[in-house]
Amino acid sequence: MSTRELSVEGMDCAGCARSVQTALERVPGVRGADVRLMAEKAVVDIDDGATPGPEALRQAVEAAGYRVRDTGAPNASGGGGDGWAVQAHRNLSLGLLGAIVASVLAIALVGHGLGVFAWLQAQVPWWIGVAGTLLLGYPVFKQVVQAARQASVTAHTLMTVGVVAALLAGEWVT
Repeated sequence: MSTRELSVEGMDCAGCARSVQTALERVPGVRGADVRLMAEKAVVDIDDGATPGPEALRQAVEAAGYRVRDTGAPNASGGGGDGWAVQAHRNLSLGLLGAIVASVLAIALVGHGLGVFAWLQAQVPWWIGVAGTLLLGYPVFKQVVQAARQASVTAHTLMTVGVVAALLAGEWVT
């Protein structure tokens, strides 16, 4: 039996790890998979004589809605590939966006307690709230759809159902 290790991006809950594990275990020749959420990696055990290539494993992970990160070969300066720098920049950007959104929400909650939020809600057109919800929620919604295709339910499924229900009810602020 041989072992192959993959770096998996996009997992953020135990359900995500379970979806990746199930997808990998469905690949012919895979004896088992151990997906480690916090390490963002999957260790795949392959039967002797079986040769599921890296592309088959990558396709299984991507079909489940996640990405296999290329670790990149060391470059001339001895560092890793450019993938790490891009990921660090993406994480910084998302963290900054998250801080801005959290600040706006905190202000909105204080404003709601003071009665200012009702006035603000009347000033912002509904379609701006809906568009913002759909744009910012797209990565989560995409994962839920891909998990549903795999007959899997993740932690994001309930959240997505709630968001869709609120939008359909006209409660975009919720």
